[in-house]
Amino acid sequence: MNTCVVCNEELPPEHTVCASKGCLLHFHCAGIKEATWRKTKQQEWKCPECRKVTNNNNPVTPAEMRQFMANVTEKVNRIDELKSTFDALERSVTFMSEKYEQTLMELNAYKTKMDEVEKKVEVLEKVKEEKDNIIHDLSLRMREAEQYARKCNIEIVGIPEQRNEDLKAIMANIASALNVAHSAGDIDVVHRVPSHSHGNAPPKIIAQFSSRSKRDEWMDKKRQVPPIIASDVCNSTSTQKVFLNTHLCKEWKDLLWKAKQSGRAKGYNFFRYQNGKIIAKKSREDKDGIYILSESDFCRFV
Repeated sequence: MNTCVVCNEELPPEHTVCASKGCLLHFHCAGIKEATWRKTKQQEWKCPECRKVTNNNNPVTPAEMRQFMANVTEKVNRIDELKSTFDALERSVTFMSEKYEQTLMELNAYKTKMDEVEKKVEVLEKVKEEKDNIIHDLSLRMREAEQYARKCNIEIVGIPEQRNEDLKAIMANIASALNVAHSAGDIDVVHRVPSHSHGNAPPKIIAQFSSRSKRDEWMDKKRQVPPIIASDVCNSTSTQKVFLNTHLCKEWKDLLWKAKQSGRAKGYNFFRYQNGKIIAKKSREDKDGIYILSESDFCRFV
């Protein structure tokens, strides 16, 4: 005879069976209705006593509970730290954003100023270009004016300087060597000027003629006679050649010197000032030459 494990009374044909230990119970002792029992998975159902035993198989100890609470507290603290970090990061991002906006505004203001400066620079460059053109034009005019003042002059190089020398007599001797008719009135002024060339070159003689035509006659004749030697025209034993040159102003002399330095590297060996320009040729016999008015013309040396 089967009895209920709770009330120890005889069981009817329909009763509950515990899936854990096979305990037999009345429906009312098991705390379950017969209809519910029929719907329950009977192979998994456990009676209340067995359920208590199962739940108490692994009881939580106080140490485990403390560890669990410590873990929970640690995670909560970690969450607080992360929140603080996030808040700090948010403040940093906000600060950087404000700085970025400020920097952007400053850059825009700087760009505006730079645009204004560039416009002013463009205006100043145009003004400078105009001024440079004016200065260049004035320099050319001054150069021509200074050169025009020398239109009746001849520069004589190669005659040694002597004490108490008579320059007018020397000029007369040069006229004789050139086979040119000469009178005392042909020359207004004759004097020496210091030489700027290197070495111990004697001071040059500058002679100012009374007319340009007379000066040109001397310059033409010098190309038709043999070279003049210093001893032939002055009281000296020097065998140095005497050269009659156009009396150039400083600007033309500098340009002539630079032209020679640049042109000789390209094979130009003959340079002469004539009628307000420098003529450069590779040989004296060349019919064509290069005309030099400024340093920008040096590019024509080929």
